[in-house]
Amino acid sequence: MKFSEIARQLDKHPTTLRLGGSSSIDISELNQNLMAHTTTLTYLDLDGCQLNNGSLEQLATSLAQLEKLETLNLSANKFTDIGLSKITLPKSCRTLILEGTPIGDAGIDFISTQLPNLEVLWVRKCKLTDASIDAILQFRKLKKLWFVLDNSFTERGIKLLAKKIKELPLETLSLRCLDVTKTSPEVVAEFLDNLPSSIKELYISSSSVIGQNECCVNALIRLIRKPSSLQFLEMRTLLIRDENFAQRIMKALKESDLSADFTGRNPAILDLRQKQLCSPVEHERSQQEERLREQPLKTDCVFEL
Repeated sequence: MKFSEIARQLDKHPTTLRLGGSSSIDISELNQNLMAHTTTLTYLDLDGCQLNNGSLEQLATSLAQLEKLETLNLSANKFTDIGLSKITLPKSCRTLILEGTPIGDAGIDFISTQLPNLEVLWVRKCKLTDASIDAILQFRKLKKLWFVLDNSFTERGIKLLAKKIKELPLETLSLRCLDVTKTSPEVVAEFLDNLPSSIKELYISSSSVIGQNECCVNALIRLIRKPSSLQFLEMRTLLIRDENFAQRIMKALKESDLSADFTGRNPAILDLRQKQLCSPVEHERSQQEERLREQPLKTDCVFEL
């Protein structure tokens, strides 16, 4: 992106600079523009700008002086913990987006010391392990956390979350693709029981441990029924096949004010919903059609090439 284009954007909107996807940024020219707007810029989007450790370090001086910056998007770049450690993040920053960057546990630890008042953190598709959870729990003002997809957490990490997560003022928590296949159902249930009452939106997907174990289903139902701020619950692809589980979950949802999304591979819930929405004859017909679709195609014809 040419200098004149960056300058034109800032002249029009001096509080916002969106350079997402611009792979040909001249770092020195960007620095000049940032230095000219240190007291006005509140939103900086550098998503997918091919920033590596070296180019990020070149931005260190100007980034540190953005005294009004509230949102910094550095997602889908190439820098690592080493590059991140070379900059000073502005204390005013409340939202940090690092999705798709190869940062690891050391990077999260660095951010927790730089931005203790952070409110929104996106670290999906990074290189985090259990060691990062201690640092994440240091963000005492954190309201929104998106952090599981493609990160590697074990039962130890889930246990630590279960014990400490209720201390955070979280309003939105995304645990999409949370891999708890090697975590005991009891630990997963404890985690669900200990979610903070401030949660408004919860996203948990692709976790058959929850959908196929009674203690987890019981914890899920307690979560639905518990007086809290919860308004939206996404539990896709939990592989809920037990009709009794499905009936109990749906009953709890019906008695609550929650909006819920159980689409995906939750056959018992989808089957139960279909029964509720159509007559017995229509339901049986749809079931027969579904069974036919699942049968392998049979033919007596032989085709020769």
